[in-house]
Amino acid sequence: MRTIFIFCVCVSILCGCSDKGRRERQRQVVADSIAKAEQWHEMQERARADSLAIIAWGDLKFGMSKSEALQTVSLKKGTVNGNTISMDFDTRFALEQAFGLKEFRQFDVTFEENELSFVTIKSSKVSASRIDDLVNDCKILADNFAKKMGEPVISKDEEINVFSFNDGKMFDFACFSIGDKYVFIKLGETCSGSEYFYEVNIGNSHNPMKKHEPTPEEKAQRQKEDEERQRIIDNSF
Repeated sequence: MRTIFIFCVCVSILCGCSDKGRRERQRQVVADSIAKAEQWHEMQERARADSLAIIAWGDLKFGMSKSEALQTVSLKKGTVNGNTISMDFDTRFALEQAFGLKEFRQFDVTFEENELSFVTIKSSKVSASRIDDLVNDCKILADNFAKKMGEPVISKDEEINVFSFNDGKMFDFACFSIGDKYVFIKLGETCSGSEYFYEVNIGNSHNPMKKHEPTPEEKAQRQKEDEERQRIIDNSF
C-alpha cells in the first residue's frame, strides 16, 4: 500500500511539473509574440518617420538637385540665385490665401553640393501693432507641422506681446523633430528695434550627403589664409 501511495505521489508531481513546464512554454510563446509585434510596430514607425523626414516641403524632398526642384509644384516658377531658389510670388500668394497667412513673405530653398539641404521661410517685418498677425501665422504653421510630425518638442505656451521680444534676438515659438528632419519656428526683433518678424527653418541632419571637395580657388584661398595666419604667429610674442 505504501508503495502504491509513493507511486501516486510521484506521478502527481511529474504531472504537475509537466503542466508547469507547458505553462512556462506557453508564457514564453506569448512573450515572444508580443516582442515580435512590438519590434514590427517599431519598424513601421521608423519607416514612417524616415518617409516623412525626407520631405522638405510638399513635393520638395531633401537631396533633390536644383533641376529636380525646378520641376516641382513648389518651385516650378522659382527664381535661381546661386545655390538658392526662391518661390515665385503667385505660388507664395496662393499659399497665403489657402492657409490664411498674413505675413508670409519669403520662401527660399538652399542647396549644398547640389542637394536640397535647407528651407527658410520669412515673414515681412512689421510694427508692434501687427505682432498678433505674426503670432497667428506661427500658430497656423505650427498646427500644420503638428499634423505631419506630431506634437512639438518645444512650444511657447504663454501669451506673446511686445514685451516678449528683445532687440536683435530670436526665440523659439515651436520646434518639431521626426527622424532626421527638424523644424524651428522662431519670432524675433530687428537689431534696430521696433520691427518684428518670424522665421521658419526646415532641415535634415543627413543632408548634404556628399562630402564637399574644395575647388582650386577654395584651395588657393585656404592656403593664402594659412600663410597669413602663420605670418601672424611668426611675428608674435
